[in-house]
Amino acid sequence: MTAKIDMSAISWLLADASRLIRKLADRRLSTIGLTRAQWQALGNLRRLGPLTQAALAEIMEVETATIARLTDRLEAAGWIERRLDAHDRRVKIVSMTDKATAIMDEVGVIGQKLRDDMLVDLPQSEREQLVTTLSTMKSRLIRLLETP
Repeated sequence: MTAKIDMSAISWLLADASRLIRKLADRRLSTIGLTRAQWQALGNLRRLGPLTQAALAEIMEVETATIARLTDRLEAAGWIERRLDAHDRRVKIVSMTDKATAIMDEVGVIGQKLRDDMLVDLPQSEREQLVTTLSTMKSRLIRLLETP
């Protein structure tokens, strides 16, 4: 006899899984002096190159005041540098320092180990199905947000 799955719990399970991933990421990144939010900012800068603080805030889906505090902490720790835009002195351009560039490979290893540990109990076929399912859900949620 197969147990009936309570589909009403799906939102809670997704939220709890996300929260636990964030907690584990913060714990593991603390060994090199980063938080998950700082890692996310550095990852975006690595992928996209120097950005304005406003663009970084938009990409990370946070308020400009939040990104200002985050970049303050990153700059104080030597992970980023901010400089005024040559065309608009009100705009600050954020870029990674050599210190941050040097640590990104180690950060990648920490992220991969977290993913491996998180998925260890799932066979490869279930991992692939999970990615497909979550991608489908994400696409649907985006469409729902775009619908008035």
